Amino acid sequence: MTLATQPSNEDLKLHTLASDALRDAVSVGSQARDAGGTGLTPMIDGALSARDLLGDSPVASAIDELVTIGRWQGVLNPDSASLWLESELNDLLSDLDFKPTIEAELPLGFPGPTPVRLIELKQYPAYRSVSADLGGMGSGGAFWKLFAHISTKDIAMTAPVEMSYESKGSEMRESKMAFLYGDPEIGTPGVDGLVEVKDAEAGWVVSLGCRGIETDGKLKRAYADLLAWVADRPSLAVDGDMRVMGYNSPMVIGNRR
Repeated sequence: MTLATQPSNEDLKLHTLASDALRDAVSVGSQARDAGGTGLTPMIDGALSARDLLGDSPVASAIDELVTIGRWQGVLNPDSASLWLESELNDLLSDLDFKPTIEAELPLGFPGPTPVRLIELKQYPAYRSVSADLGGMGSGGAFWKLFAHISTKDIAMTAPVEMSYESKGSEMRESKMAFLYGDPEIGTPGVDGLVEVKDAEAGWVVSLGCRGIETDGKLKRAYADLLAWVADRPSLAVDGDMRVMGYNSPMVIGNRR
């Protein structure tokens, strides 16, 4: 992907402000309900204030959808509408406030994971990795090939683990798994048995923070959100297939990943 200008961290600031606004919306709505009202209107108003901070983003779209449903709930089920909306906004807040579990060191110069539901431009430094084709054994077979490589060469495990995808028409399929070396000076590029050590150049990527198990449906939605975000920005052009950067092992369960 190409980039005309370097991004600022303004999106991250707005992400935090929106989280605070949503928290206030839930609190004010709950207080209004406790005082004898429904609490729905102040909760919706606060949610829309959070939405306005975010512009065109997956979080803003999620808030719009919840507000629309909340208004219909207010007509059809006025006694329970604010309780429903409060529950849904709290679920959204749990994503915005999510702090990842750190199990391994990042490679030298790597940025941290993108916050959940945020799309950002980030720069990866040049890095060295060892990759394996998935083949008929799938990701499990590739993992053990890579683990054997770093174990025999006494190379420390890092996060993230990189999953590469190939586009086949409108479909995507996993093609390779890669472990990233902690330092690009470690080892030597080249084929080593069932794996290959390669160098990647520094470059900009557009990244969407996701949480939980990477199901096919979730990945397709994420990919569509990324493409739509890029399409709205004339300074950017897609120059490669999707990758999934996994920061946690199976030892971290469910929505903690």
